[in-house]
Amino acid sequence: MTEDEIRRANDHSIVEYLKKRGIEPVKRGALGAMYLSPIRAERNASFHVSYEKNTWYDFGIGRGGDLISLVRGMEGCDFSEAVRRILGGEYQSIPKKQEEAYESPSTLSLTRVIKSEKVSSMHLFDYAQKRGISEKNIEQWLREVVVEVGKKHFRALGFRNSSGGWEIRNEDIKISVSPKDITHISAGHATVTLFEGFFDFLSYLELERGQNPKTDFIVLNGVSFLRRSFDVLPKYEKIRLCLDNDKAGKEATKVIQEHFSDRTEDLSNTYRASKDLNESLQKYLQQKRELELQRQSQTGSFHVKRIKL
Repeated sequence: MTEDEIRRANDHSIVEYLKKRGIEPVKRGALGAMYLSPIRAERNASFHVSYEKNTWYDFGIGRGGDLISLVRGMEGCDFSEAVRRILGGEYQSIPKKQEEAYESPSTLSLTRVIKSEKVSSMHLFDYAQKRGISEKNIEQWLREVVVEVGKKHFRALGFRNSSGGWEIRNEDIKISVSPKDITHISAGHATVTLFEGFFDFLSYLELERGQNPKTDFIVLNGVSFLRRSFDVLPKYEKIRLCLDNDKAGKEATKVIQEHFSDRTEDLSNTYRASKDLNESLQKYLQQKRELELQRQSQTGSFHVKRIKL
């Protein structure tokens, strides 16, 4: 297998390969397309192909690559055989059957919220406040829920999505209760700010406290639900991105920029030293506490720079 053969194989269009396999995109953009993943079963498109780079990325599993890696994954062959099939045009003519989407134990029907009430448990208040969230925002945006998993019950913080499902968190648990969806908070603004998780959204509110930001909000509740936001984003004049500083977050940012390039603003550089906005908020508050202790014990002036979004 020569380097030239490998290069020529990867020069073949991923979009054309998928088309020959009978797989069409769910949504087309100017610079990329979204598909139902061809390498696993899913109900919501989270598989992105970049036209310019001729690469793919599956947000559901956080993995991507070139055409050779895709052929290997779809057709179950080794590297050399994948190159041979691409160069010879010997694709499997019938795409793999999309079985009913797999749902992890965190979203199985046996997991359900059986009670929702105002947050009152101190251990849940303490958990949210350790992450930098004020009592005001806890009471406004979160609920204390009793979750049933099989025959077991536990209490946690619950954040509602737009379809009535829940994102569930406490110090030990991070799960979802179906139906899974994004959370769209609309107040009729021309701008929308987009987050990966609800603690990032709440962190934004903490950092912008008193500023009255004129923006709607979208919480993805996981980057695998990026495609759902595409049903809402086109109506906005400006899209502000506060996604995570990891590979999945960067890939999601690129996908949105490809589809809405003239309207997007990436704010992740304002917290580039942290993995996400919530971690940045916690660092800011910790530094503020430390300098306050120094101020109390010394004579002098101290200032903590506020994160500006």
